[in-house]
Amino acid sequence: MSNTTDIKKVIDKLDDLPTLPIIIQQILALLDNPNSTAKDINEVIRSDQSLTIQTLKLVNSSYYGFPRKIGTVTEAIVVLGFDTVRSLVLSASVCKMYEGGSGPFNRENLWVHTLAVAFAARIISKTIKYPQEEIAFVSGLLHDIAKVFEDQLFHDEFIEALTKAKKENRNLHEVEQEILGYDHTKIGKRLSNKWNLPKSITTVIAYHHTPELAINTEDGILPCIVSVADALVRLRKIGDSGNNAKPSLSKKILDALKLKKEDLPVIIRKLEAELEKAETFLELNKS
Repeated sequence: MSNTTDIKKVIDKLDDLPTLPIIIQQILALLDNPNSTAKDINEVIRSDQSLTIQTLKLVNSSYYGFPRKIGTVTEAIVVLGFDTVRSLVLSASVCKMYEGGSGPFNRENLWVHTLAVAFAARIISKTIKYPQEEIAFVSGLLHDIAKVFEDQLFHDEFIEALTKAKKENRNLHEVEQEILGYDHTKIGKRLSNKWNLPKSITTVIAYHHTPELAINTEDGILPCIVSVADALVRLRKIGDSGNNAKPSLSKKILDALKLKKEDLPVIIRKLEAELEKAETFLELNKS
């Protein structure tokens, strides 16, 4: 798709992007509201038995290793804290969007990549003492969400871009731009605006491949965190984002985060230890 008519077709399709599932909308609204409470999150999930079961499955997994079973979301909030449980509920909701797919685009492999980036973003946040660890986790969870809809709306072109990026060991977003005139960050930004996502998360989705463009903005640290998390996950070949280019980390981004190169192997070891315990998370979209 290179001519004006084809680009217009892309834009027309972008105007018809699907709505976000209502439960995810409600959880993200809680994320953006500093006055939200445990009661609010109970209200969101109480009508969805499946979501409640999945959330409690995560809470009672070996990842947390509680000696006794936690039976209610309210109890989970008391034990784990509101922010953590909100992230668990969002994980259990978002994972369903990654079900299915095979061949060049396997959504289950993308889910593994996505979840690993979320964990890595949280670890980096702890390392640099960034105060909003769970916002970083959620941003990692949603950074590549546009690829799912890109596959639905522009399937042939998206598979062409994936195949070419893998064959030529290039950045997927650059090949998408050549073939579609758009890439998943631009599509993701359109999605974010349509869905009224929190501004900080929209910034991550739009700039996780070009964080230097957002570095001086109000939310500029978050895309830097997720960009480094994404690079480390790709370096360790955890899951598959469809991006076959060699991961790179600029000194400017590391400096913005006050990270040294010697910090990176420590972050990777912590991530690998987290993922060893996180089997229940990784298999969410198979249950």
